[in-house]
Amino acid sequence: MIQPSSQIFFEEGLCFKRLPERLVLEGYRRWAAGYATGNTSHWNDVWNLYATELGTKEGRHALDALISFVKKTATCAKCPLRMFKVESTQICRDEALILCLISSMQAGDETATELCLSNLACAARCQEVAMEAANFALVLRSLKQTLRPIPSQVIIHILQTYEPSNSEWPDGPHQSKTVH
Repeated sequence: MIQPSSQIFFEEGLCFKRLPERLVLEGYRRWAAGYATGNTSHWNDVWNLYATELGTKEGRHALDALISFVKKTATCAKCPLRMFKVESTQICRDEALILCLISSMQAGDETATELCLSNLACAARCQEVAMEAANFALVLRSLKQTLRPIPSQVIIHILQTYEPSNSEWPDGPHQSKTVH
């Protein structure tokens, strides 16, 4: 049974209110948007968020881990990953799986991790994504940015409820754009 608070956490945009989740979601969304659109202001926004919230040195360390994670996810995705516009407080299926992956890595939840990886990355490259996700999760945790644990039942609910195409790309509804 899905815990109502976990479902509300995703559906009402509360995941952008806590800093650890915001660093993952907004960081991932904006950095990937920079790749997809060529608009480097998205990258500046991520740097400003990380430097403001974590400090310059720690922000750079976390940003480097995020960048490696985004690059690896982009090249190893099993299908084009989608996201909502950068200003949106909603998250789509792929963004939810990204958040769940980092959360499960921090919590040491292997079942949830495997569920996320198998739905984000192609089977032959899951380990590569897992390594970068684990590094990003560890860096965040070392900076005292621990995400809420997200049980595998919530991930299953996300997979059953949200269609992969239920999203828009940044700067417009360009469904054909992809990070990879």
